[in-house]
Amino acid sequence: MSSVAPAFDEVYEAPGRPRPHWENLTRSLTDLGWQELNARRLDAARLLRQNGVTYNVYADSETHGHADDHAAPGTPEHPEHPWKLDPIPLVIAGTEWAGIEAALLQRGRLLDLIVRDLYGPGDLLRRGLIPPAAVYSHPGFLRGCVGAAAGVGALITVATDLVRQANGGFLALSDRAQAPSGAGYALENRIVLARTLPDIYRDSGVSRLAVYFRTLRETLAALTPRPERREDPRIVVLTPGPGNETYFEHAFLASYLGYTLVEGNDLTVRDGRVWVQTIDGRDPVDVILRRLDDVFLDPLELKPDSLLGTPGLLQAIRMGGVAVVNPPGSGVLDNPALLPYLPAICKHLLGESLKMDSVPTHWCGDPAQREYVLANLPNLIVKSIYPKHGGRAYVPDRLSAPELEQLRADILRRPYHYVGQERIALSTLPYLSQSQNSGGDELLPKGLETRPMILRAFLLARRSAEETAGDAGASQNAQPADFVAMPGGLTRVSGDAENPIVSNQRGGVAKDTWVLTGDDGRQGAPLLRTPGGPVILSRRSGEVASRVAGNLFWLGRYLERSDGTVRVLRETYRSQLEQRLAPRTTAPEILLEILTHLTASYPGFLDPGLRASPESELADLVYNPMRPGSLVFNLRAALAAGRRVRDRLSEDGWHVLNTFEEGFAYRDDDPGRTLRKLEHLAIQLAAFAGIAGETINHGQGWRFLQCGRRVERAIGGLSILRSIFSSSIARDDDLFETLLYMKDSLRLYRRRYQARFVESDAALDIMLLDEGHPQSIGYQIKTLSELASALPDVGRGRGKAERLMIETQSMLRLTELGSFQDPGEIGDLLARLSSNIFQFSDILTEDYLTQGELPRSVQAS
Repeated sequence: MSSVAPAFDEVYEAPGRPRPHWENLTRSLTDLGWQELNARRLDAARLLRQNGVTYNVYADSETHGHADDHAAPGTPEHPEHPWKLDPIPLVIAGTEWAGIEAALLQRGRLLDLIVRDLYGPGDLLRRGLIPPAAVYSHPGFLRGCVGAAAGVGALITVATDLVRQANGGFLALSDRAQAPSGAGYALENRIVLARTLPDIYRDSGVSRLAVYFRTLRETLAALTPRPERREDPRIVVLTPGPGNETYFEHAFLASYLGYTLVEGNDLTVRDGRVWVQTIDGRDPVDVILRRLDDVFLDPLELKPDSLLGTPGLLQAIRMGGVAVVNPPGSGVLDNPALLPYLPAICKHLLGESLKMDSVPTHWCGDPAQREYVLANLPNLIVKSIYPKHGGRAYVPDRLSAPELEQLRADILRRPYHYVGQERIALSTLPYLSQSQNSGGDELLPKGLETRPMILRAFLLARRSAEETAGDAGASQNAQPADFVAMPGGLTRVSGDAENPIVSNQRGGVAKDTWVLTGDDGRQGAPLLRTPGGPVILSRRSGEVASRVAGNLFWLGRYLERSDGTVRVLRETYRSQLEQRLAPRTTAPEILLEILTHLTASYPGFLDPGLRASPESELADLVYNPMRPGSLVFNLRAALAAGRRVRDRLSEDGWHVLNTFEEGFAYRDDDPGRTLRKLEHLAIQLAAFAGIAGETINHGQGWRFLQCGRRVERAIGGLSILRSIFSSSIARDDDLFETLLYMKDSLRLYRRRYQARFVESDAALDIMLLDEGHPQSIGYQIKTLSELASALPDVGRGRGKAERLMIETQSMLRLTELGSFQDPGEIGDLLARLSSNIFQFSDILTEDYLTQGELPRSVQAS
């Protein structure tokens, strides 16, 4: 067994005696009391859930006794694994942070110079300061970037994981430079905790994080390759998509910074420049803030089977057509094999000693270091130099004898793929246990556990337009960048008291990080404000990529499909429970048939036997997520589409959308409870429609959302009417009253006709022809015609979609209900209308939503 020094206690310097910078917080938390603190924890969890803060856990992220943040791409076990935030932050004194910050800034300058040299003159390799095998064996080293300036050739963002050793000093555990994650989560943690503990936060004098994000915006704008575009650059955030473990952060940062969130197939390369493909054509892209790993960026030059990148991107970078942050090839700095050589490299490049040591690390590619690792395995943690390629991290003293021998054999077979790191007893923080009962007022020690912690710190290069211009074409010889550090970071503790491993992929819990300033905490601008000249007025709401338009369109369709299904289910359950309809009425049976046609769940209730005992089938159509057409299936499809465009939705809209499925996670065969859930969901769906209409800019994105809603409402309404007129079950006087009630139209009928009984032609006029009634088919067709007239021209004069809707509107306006001799004629009209609506949807998809080589509007030009 290994011998590890006792862990450093972050809070107490002696039993019962908090460290000076913790005194205010411990006193405030004790005054707050355990019960109230637990309530605040629940408030924080609620806010995180409403905000949709997630971290996806991959099925193939298991490690042997240890874990790393890097997980190989795979299928998420829990696509919406909730982000966990403990309400007790890590507190760091301002004086101590000054020393940490100085060491971090030095490390940022050093890593910047290393990556410039590795892809430029190669002096470090020639002098033997870095063994060539340590670099060339690492998949993060991209040979296609050697000798070419990658963007401006400078490192922009860096993250370093820090651990505190037993003597109180910090050590660097690892560096992240490829596409470092966590800054967005740190900001979200701060926002939530400031709302959860407002008085304590205000009185603690905590450094604000906004300066980091202001600097990020200024730096990215300065990186714009064309000086004439720096006043209004086009900056995008490149994401792998919703399946990525940190997708929430990608969407959150894009929204917070005001950038466009794109995926690889939203972009195209032409004449050495990158363009985003939109429904209006193509717009130039100046800077890409990428959250995509190096190897997936360009299938032409890197990973040929990548579906996440953009062909030709590396060539566009070489030609200076776009800046990418961080530049491709930066992933080589994630290599832990570099850690043993940093002290000597720092002396050579900066002429000074390294201010913060790394955790002692031994690269097995060096014979002497390999011998040390093999001789001291019980005291080490063995890691692959590139965990994302399926490498593992091992705690040898937890392995069985055969597993240990296999590890030894693997090290001897491929020594350059492994490092051994000394075991460090991680410092501990109090963690508010969620398994305790919230009784009693005493805070300490009841309800608290100590957990090992890791702090991820974030660095950002401060770049000006003048520096960028000076670096262009000579990036490898430029002076080291001037870095700034986020005054705080992302603190994580182990999620299991029995497991000392700290990893998001293994259920780790996040904490906010408070760097104290010594004043009242009111310094600094709380909002994201970028200094500069007067704002150039604009009403541009941002380009709408074909993928975004498609997801908004289908978000609208699935929301409206859910709304239509809820209405029919709600009325069906009411008829089953309340016996509101007369005992002899046939309406309940026809409602069941309508439900089958609406959900395409054939044969369903077309079977007379199933209509006689509908309970099980009804519950299945509500709760079964694997059944296409079911309510939960539609809700999940709507959420999936919404997740891909969440940067386009308001916070309130996302909160409502993210709660649709609550109450429907498990099957409930009690009709009364199900009816109450349906009634609540109907209100939520209406709330989202109202919020979307009042908060989304009424540009092209909003038009596609509305097109989806109107198409689906027309299809659903026509399906209901066709079911009524095609049913073999005899219709009675109560059927149309039921239909009007279900579609929120009965009050209109009564005000208009002041009749006691509902007459079929009058009801049909409201539901089919009345262009002023939002539930009618005529209203949907009129609205679609107006929306189609405002869509971009695709080079064919008046759009095909608009012409089709004008023809459909004319056909409907010429309809006289009294002229129909039998239900079959009405059925033929309804069938023609349905065919036109489906054709309209196909035209939209063909002209605007299908991503080809270029949008049709560009091809036509």
